[in-house]
Amino acid sequence: MAAPNRITVLGAGITGLTAGWALSKTKRWDVLVLEKSDLIGGLATTFTQNGFSFDLGSHRLHDTCESEVGALIRELCGSDLIRRDRRGVIYLHRKRLPYPPTAFDVLFSFGASDALRFGRDWLKARLHRTRKKEAQSFEDFTIASVGESLYQRFYKPYASKLYGLPPKQIAKDPAISRVRKFTLSSAGRDLRRRFRHERATYLYPAKGIGQLAVELHQRFVAAGGTLVYVSQIDGLRIEEDRILAIDATLPDGKRARIETNLVISTLPLDVLYRLVALRPDAEMLPPVDLRWRCLRLLYLITRDKIPSPHETLYFPEPDVCFGRVSELRQYSPDLNQDPERTVLTIEIPCSCGDELWNMPDDRLARRCIEQLQQLQILRVPASGDPEFFSRKLKAVYPVYDLGWRQRFEQAYQRLNAVENLYMIGRTALFLHCNIDHCMSMALKLSRHLVDGGRGKKEWEDVRQRFFDYRVRE
Repeated sequence: MAAPNRITVLGAGITGLTAGWALSKTKRWDVLVLEKSDLIGGLATTFTQNGFSFDLGSHRLHDTCESEVGALIRELCGSDLIRRDRRGVIYLHRKRLPYPPTAFDVLFSFGASDALRFGRDWLKARLHRTRKKEAQSFEDFTIASVGESLYQRFYKPYASKLYGLPPKQIAKDPAISRVRKFTLSSAGRDLRRRFRHERATYLYPAKGIGQLAVELHQRFVAAGGTLVYVSQIDGLRIEEDRILAIDATLPDGKRARIETNLVISTLPLDVLYRLVALRPDAEMLPPVDLRWRCLRLLYLITRDKIPSPHETLYFPEPDVCFGRVSELRQYSPDLNQDPERTVLTIEIPCSCGDELWNMPDDRLARRCIEQLQQLQILRVPASGDPEFFSRKLKAVYPVYDLGWRQRFEQAYQRLNAVENLYMIGRTALFLHCNIDHCMSMALKLSRHLVDGGRGKKEWEDVRQRFFDYRVRE
């Protein structure tokens, strides 16, 4: 597949589709997007099965995104972009707190003695700020920020469950945004909102989160872009640190060599690194040691859901195998409005190859149903046999273990030495970020490429700011 002026985008997730559309509409390049999955959108996908709609996990959009991205989301969804009241709840030590909880929710939901202990330890942490500056691990940084009691009650179980490691072995990076609710400025904002009776809301496409990808794809094709599905990318033809072509296997088994002038990769960094390292003419590269946490999604169609207004339920403690349960019809009145049956999306953090990853669907469903019954979310006894199926997602949450950034930068800088290769997106940059962050990265890179007078050094200045994104819960 030859083209005189081609940009090839690897991956048709939200990041890749946004970049493809933004570049194709300029009419300056032949833009080709390659996708391995049979669905577009990456994690931001909505699919149908058994007459119901399903998202890949729980997704929502926020008002606080960058204006350029907010304008694009509104353009894509139009009147289908609906505003919903946020009614999430977190189950913690047999208590139910609003999610995301404010500092006041955490401090005063467990009784007077706990509130005094939380407050005492928080004040003690405030008086020893030098410990916070010296802290490197999630555990040490959180204790130095909010105190021992809040760490043990609130943060330790969450981090252990999500990352699958003791918090002592996790870097402080994911803790930085999590402890902000206990700063004086955040507490002041929460207090003002409470006095004003401000309700937390979110935005959501009426047809499911996948509506964003569908609309982007339509605009991409209308602007002259091309989406090609492949079974796998076999290798990169690189000469003098410049990609000349991409070798791929098509779904029918045929091989294709795709000539290209520039490559934008949204592939996981370790996957791209292997493609570069396995070149026959490549120098020996050290292995990239970056770890990912996976997600098993169990979809449960049941008649036994006890009615509640909560769209999302959170379970940070380790005695419950799942971390989050969401009900899509609470997100959109256009989806799954069956009066007799409820569709639950149950998210189970795990690691590839562990017990939860390998467990057969029927055993996993029984375990989840039993725990949902114990939590009084499903009725007892069950009224009949529910329907269920599962999906497995790799490379969902970056595991920020100690020393991760040094290893990431080593791999990234080697890849970045390839002159016509750019990396953007959640998995390409080993980021835990929101959908609007991914769209923002794509728009910024597109603008950088359109302004052809700027080089990679200027792009690196932009790229560094992506690590300052604040994840919205």
